[in-house]
Amino acid sequence: MNGRKGIFEDFPPYLQLLLFGLFVFVILIMTMLAGVAIALPFSGKEILNAFQGETDLMDPANGDMLKYLQIVSQVGWFLLPPLLFAWAISRRPLGYLRLKTSPNLASLFFGGLAVLAVTPFVGWLAQLNARLDFPEYLQGLENWMRRSEEQAGELTQTFLSASTWSGFLVNLLMLAILPAIGEEMFFRGVLLRIFKDWTKNAHLAVLISAVLFSALHLQFFGFLPRLFLGIFLGYLFVWSGKLWLPVFVHFVNNAFAVLVMFFYRDELQGQDLESIGTSDHSWVIIGSLVVFCLLMFAFYENEKRLVRLRE
Repeated sequence: MNGRKGIFEDFPPYLQLLLFGLFVFVILIMTMLAGVAIALPFSGKEILNAFQGETDLMDPANGDMLKYLQIVSQVGWFLLPPLLFAWAISRRPLGYLRLKTSPNLASLFFGGLAVLAVTPFVGWLAQLNARLDFPEYLQGLENWMRRSEEQAGELTQTFLSASTWSGFLVNLLMLAILPAIGEEMFFRGVLLRIFKDWTKNAHLAVLISAVLFSALHLQFFGFLPRLFLGIFLGYLFVWSGKLWLPVFVHFVNNAFAVLVMFFYRDELQGQDLESIGTSDHSWVIIGSLVVFCLLMFAFYENEKRLVRLRE
């Protein structure tokens, strides 16, 4: 075997997908166990009680432990599995993940501005999704989903309750930096690539990875806006061939909400993270979508220009 090849590089895409799922399962368990072991000397049995469900993690007094567990789970779920999987597939893991080359500044500008411009439209999708009514025979499922959504909102409020700069920086790491890097490696760097190799269709791969991106957040009444963002991020990756671009745009989207919630927390008390920048005016919603489309057209044309320059 060529020394530059990864251990599982010759596996067909469906086996690579199964292998990646195994990586996620094993690494997540190992990371959580390591996280507990590291925390034990500092927290005593509190960390064990949290895992056994004996600690009210919604209590702001347990906010530090909750943030620690969230960071550990993000590392074990989204950050380490793609990196180790990329190494197993290729001896050039950063090249496999498309992290070796940096994006063009104009592309960063168009992508970052587009994700901010489309916020009112994404908010409208969230409102549309929230009005989803299930048939009467599925009422129990709908009630469970809404309770899950409310708990997720309470969890976010607990995360964002910090009023100090150190708390703000932890929130920025936990809600913007780690998700941007980890989720983009997971969904675009690995899953989109596997499905593209499998289906031989980039558009279908973008859609499948976006559906998984939205579904795995387990916030059912936020499915449509996350699906839209997943498709948006997927095309940024496919058109540019550089993962740092969707990483940056993902970071801008999350960091904007964290910044606004920190600096205007008193005015936005009780408001959820996804509602930041939304509007009830139809002309604002339509306008945001039009501006988004224009920026995406500019982004696409810029990427085509860069390809011609390289040829």
